[in-house]
Amino acid sequence: MTKPQLEQLVLEAYSARKEIKEYLEYFLAPDPDKLLDKAREEVEKECRRGKWGRSKTRVSVLRKIISDFASFQPGDDYVLRLRFFVIFSLLSASASQRMSDTLVRGFSRFVDEYVAAADTAGCISHALDALQKLADGTLGTRSFRALILRR
Repeated sequence: MTKPQLEQLVLEAYSARKEIKEYLEYFLAPDPDKLLDKAREEVEKECRRGKWGRSKTRVSVLRKIISDFASFQPGDDYVLRLRFFVIFSLLSASASQRMSDTLVRGFSRFVDEYVAAADTAGCISHALDALQKLADGTLGTRSFRALILRR
């Protein structure tokens, strides 16, 4: 492609796809804190989904939020912070909503993946301390906090 054709393609893609627009805007002016705040809002919104005291939170949506966020390559620290926020949000939601077995298994996997990612990033002790504080606290239900300790 020629340079003008490439420019036209980028402009058309920018106009046509929200994801491309977000990526290009982030690429031109990276602000991982703003990106993290947006992802946290999406996580909170998903974790608030419920009906008649039952959580309607979808593990697949939370995974997509994390993977979309990570695709911007904000850095391991930011991805770990989002992973921890997902755990925190699910734990918090467990206090007011009944969780399905699928969601309980998903929560356990989120904890496992957070620990594995922290180990890869070289900050496992900090991650384990943070999880221990959650497990020792009063947020969420006792059974959900116990899931953290089983990991």
